[in-house]
Amino acid sequence: MNGLIQDLTTELKTNTKFKDSAVVRVVLESINNSTLLGVPSDQILETALTNLDELATATVNEDLKEVVANFRKLAEKPTKRLQNMAKEAGIKKRSQV
Repeated sequence: MNGLIQDLTTELKTNTKFKDSAVVRVVLESINNSTLLGVPSDQILETALTNLDELATATVNEDLKEVVANFRKLAEKPTKRLQNMAKEAGIKKRSQV
């Protein structure tokens, strides 16, 4: 997951379509601070993507929406995919006694 965070920060810093945005810089600062505080990487990535998604919606920035969608897809693990599919199908995990 750390590789995805690094890839995301690189994308945000280098993409000319939004790298100069003050809000994107705030998200980058948040990522850096969270990393220094030892926040789990999956939580850092999810928070960053959520914030960027809200920013993209508020500013109607399709390029940023695309970046968020791509990173969400990369971050989705097979177990998470299965959980989502089970939830959509209405299948619950059986508890073991």
